[in-house]
Amino acid sequence: MTMDSGAQQPVRSAYRHYILFLCCFTYFLAYLDTLGLLSGMAFALTYSLLGLPMGGLADRGSRKKILVACVLIWSVMTLVCGVAKSAVMLTIGRLGVGAGESGVTPSAISIISDLYPKSSRARAIACYPICGALGAAAA
Repeated sequence: MTMDSGAQQPVRSAYRHYILFLCCFTYFLAYLDTLGLLSGMAFALTYSLLGLPMGGLADRGSRKKILVACVLIWSVMTLVCGVAKSAVMLTIGRLGVGAGESGVTPSAISIISDLYPKSSRARAIACYPICGALGAAAA
């Protein structure tokens, strides 16, 4: 077990890697969705406008709860997109997907930073954008 000088308790390596996998897989799915055919201004606008406030929320709140809530919102709004019968409904769904996805990266990077000691933190964080690129390639 290792412990970063800023961490409160030691974290097992297997647990750190499990959480890193979950964060990276979430980002993979986000990019897979983001670069789909239905991306547009509704998604981009919401995602961009909410990114900084969601980062601030992640700084002050429970990042795990924020991440779970964001994935839930994103998933429900993806379902709304799937059953949309009009352009308005699809736009509302894409706005919601953007809102949900906007909190994923700030929360995930913060969680990863807390779990890994300084000696391996950069490598762990480097895995995160790689999964975004893999999601883009899979789209």
